[in-house]
Amino acid sequence: MLTLEQYAAIYLPMISAAGNTQQEQDICAAHGYTLAQWEEAKNYYTSKMMDPSDMGKTAMAFSAAMMKGAAPVANTPTTPKSNLPTDFNATKVSIYISEYDVQMIEFINNSTQQHIVLQLGFDAKDDFEKNYINGRVHISINNQSFSLYGGVERVELSSTAVQFIFDTEGKERMQCDSVTATFSIDGKYYNYLKRKMKWMYKNSLQIKEEATPKLYQVNGISLNDEWQTFNIKNESVHLRPNIENVRDTGKYGMLVNVKYNSTTFNEDKNEQTLVDEMHACLIDTLEKDAAAIVAFLMSANDGITYYIYTYLNQNDFMSCINDAFKTLPKLPLSFSGGTDEKWENYTNCLEDYRKSK
Repeated sequence: MLTLEQYAAIYLPMISAAGNTQQEQDICAAHGYTLAQWEEAKNYYTSKMMDPSDMGKTAMAFSAAMMKGAAPVANTPTTPKSNLPTDFNATKVSIYISEYDVQMIEFINNSTQQHIVLQLGFDAKDDFEKNYINGRVHISINNQSFSLYGGVERVELSSTAVQFIFDTEGKERMQCDSVTATFSIDGKYYNYLKRKMKWMYKNSLQIKEEATPKLYQVNGISLNDEWQTFNIKNESVHLRPNIENVRDTGKYGMLVNVKYNSTTFNEDKNEQTLVDEMHACLIDTLEKDAAAIVAFLMSANDGITYYIYTYLNQNDFMSCINDAFKTLPKLPLSFSGGTDEKWENYTNCLEDYRKSK
């Protein structure tokens, strides 16, 4: 059976494989083990760590072994050159939260079997995550032989490419100075990618300055992103006046009101900063695939209310909301809504806007 140190050395890559049998076999083979040996060790050490009579001894030893980190897997002459990290064109970019509450970003080309997979958990759940991972992004290129926490000195992102420039540890593990993945995605999905990459890499991320579009093409829909502001009595209205084409598709029959409740709205600068970030997170997340459209919002002394049209059911919509606000503090939100197939709320608001001109 595998020693505790051997088990700890491949624990994170195996967990990251998330049940993908082929990936698990590849990881074990790269270390000279079988999948059966892994399963045996997993069952044995998990049982030991859950046994009250063990008094945490195995868990402490496991954490210590994990703290040492897994040694790099050396490339042998039999390693196919196609597995080595090189620049490639990603035909698919996937952004999602895994079942383990881990943010995932994947740049993939299935034809060439090349990929870059990024992973970062939202909350540190134990001492290992707090002390070892410590907010470092796990990056894997092509296979688990080329993976580690951190290892990236700088990330350069544009609407057509992402480049990872490695630090000393990263260069040693990846056997190259940098890797670039080019891609082609629509502008709304790029906004969503930027938001997730900012959260992952923070000050290490450099984003190329590019013109901000006013018209997006998202899943066959032309989405105009021009906004106008006007007042109705004591409320300020922020409206998209040019999205009647979205209404006319007949797809977006549900209206959801998301209200940020506050007794200090427009009075606290820190709160305003939070509200601005909430606004950006909401639009970038909901509109990444045009499953929901923010039509207008109204702000008053007691907060701000968003009017959002969608074709999603309640569970799927709330999943998007949870994704949008995942990295923000708990917000004082309330939700309401119902059917509005003719977009009467939007149409009435649009008429008020035209009258105000």
